[in-house]
Amino acid sequence: MGEMVLNEMRGDIPIVIIRPSIIGSTYNEPFSGWIQGYRMLDPLFMSYGKGLLPCFLANPETIMDTIPVDMVANVIIVAMTKHGIATNTGLRVYHTTSGVANPIKFQEMFQFCHEFFGLYPLLDAKWNKITGIDRLKIFKSMEEFSNYIKNNTTRMHQNGLLTIDEVNKILRFTSRLARVYKPYTFYEGLLDNRNTMKLMEEMSEEELKVFKFDVGCINWEYYFKNVHIPGNIRNLVRSSKALKGNAKL
Repeated sequence: MGEMVLNEMRGDIPIVIIRPSIIGSTYNEPFSGWIQGYRMLDPLFMSYGKGLLPCFLANPETIMDTIPVDMVANVIIVAMTKHGIATNTGLRVYHTTSGVANPIKFQEMFQFCHEFFGLYPLLDAKWNKITGIDRLKIFKSMEEFSNYIKNNTTRMHQNGLLTIDEVNKILRFTSRLARVYKPYTFYEGLLDNRNTMKLMEEMSEEELKVFKFDVGCINWEYYFKNVHIPGNIRNLVRSSKALKGNAKL
C-alpha cells in the first residue's frame, strides 16, 4: 500500500523501489561474513548451535529466499545510477532476491548448520563445548511440534535434568519462535528478480567486477558454513563473555 501511495503522489519524480528478501551477512565486501546485529535467520542458527532448538515448525521444502547485504547495497547503487538522471519518470521495482535464480530449501540450510556446529561447536556458560547436537527435526503441524517439545522437556524434568522453571522457559521460547517464523517457513511465493538481472545486462565488464550482485554465483553450502555462521560467531558471540548453552532436548 505504501508503494501505491508513493506512485500516486510522486508526480514527475522517478521512483525506484528495492525489495530485498531475507538479508544475510556480506558475501564479499567489505569482507566476507560482516553483519551488524541479529538478523532474521540468526536467532534460529544460534539457538540450534546452543542445543536449544532440537526441532522446528516448518515445511522442509520451503524456499528460504536469502540475499547477502553487500549484494543489496550494490543493486541500490546501480539502480540509482541508472535512474537518477533518466528522463523516464516512471516507477521501477527491483527484487533483490535468490528464490528463483538460486533457491535454497529450509532443510538444506539447517543441514549446513548441523555440519558446521558438528565441526565447530559453541561453548556453554562454563566454556564447555556444546556437542552431540542432532539434525533438526522438522514438523509440519503445530500440534506435532508442541507435543515433541512437551514430551521431551517433561522427560528431562523427570530425570532431574531440568527444573520446572527451565521447562516452562523452553516451552515459551520455542513456541514464540515457531509463531514468529511460521509465515516464512511455510511461505510458497517467490519474488522474480528479472528486473535486477536486466541491470546486470546493461553493465560493462568493469562495472560487473566492482558491483557484484549475481545471486547465481552463490554457493550456499560455502556461504553458510564458511561465511555467514562464522561471521555471526565472530561479530556477535565473541562480544559476550560466554554463551549460555543448555541441555539437549
